[in-house]
Amino acid sequence: MFSSLLKSYSSLNSSPSPWSSLTPNGTSKPPGQAFKDTTTYDPWSSTPTAPKSIHPELRNDIYSLIDLSKPWLSSSTLPSTSSSSGFQGAGDGVSYSLLLPLIVKHFPGTSLTVPSMEVEVIVGGITNCVFELGKWDGMAGVMAMRTWVEALKDSFDVCKSNAKKLDSGRKEEAEERIRAIGEGIVYGVNHLTDPTLVTKEFAPRVQIYSLLKQVATIVYGKGAEKTRQAEALWSSRY
Repeated sequence: MFSSLLKSYSSLNSSPSPWSSLTPNGTSKPPGQAFKDTTTYDPWSSTPTAPKSIHPELRNDIYSLIDLSKPWLSSSTLPSTSSSSGFQGAGDGVSYSLLLPLIVKHFPGTSLTVPSMEVEVIVGGITNCVFELGKWDGMAGVMAMRTWVEALKDSFDVCKSNAKKLDSGRKEEAEERIRAIGEGIVYGVNHLTDPTLVTKEFAPRVQIYSLLKQVATIVYGKGAEKTRQAEALWSSRY
């Protein structure tokens, strides 16, 4: 599934997850500390001065990123078409290159130096793009965030559904991959984003944060400890 998209868009230039304590440049970081607060790496640093107007292509690029992210995430438990082992999509170390250039276009400081963190960086980057849209147009940001969160839910559901269809020999590997993808989604949304970009308009801000609280529920389920922690994190940012 995703291999066909890779050709079409190639011209676009357990224990806790090991991802949970790494920044994209491989340095360790305290759990819960946003990248913006670190001194070692700021993936969202773009220009010395903030832009004075919205990028004319930002809205279209966001929806392109969302469309690209769905097969990228959902195909991650489908066996690879290029080898007898491994899977497609998110985590394959290659196909994230469809999405990263569009994020870099709006946040030039974004880079991926630790391949195992591709889900976190891509998910965080798309979320930041939505924040940037909402900064200029609050309700447009709300609509884009709703579309983005729905895409994450649908993609993660398909990812789990695909895993159930695998033979018993690959199910365990697929389950671990699902866990890693889920951890990456939540970490990317919670800790690889810059909350200072969020609109200051009260109503859109509340709606955006409410939508972001749903992401952990998608991955961990309602009432889970990690879900409550994520909800508390976003509540603290109001």
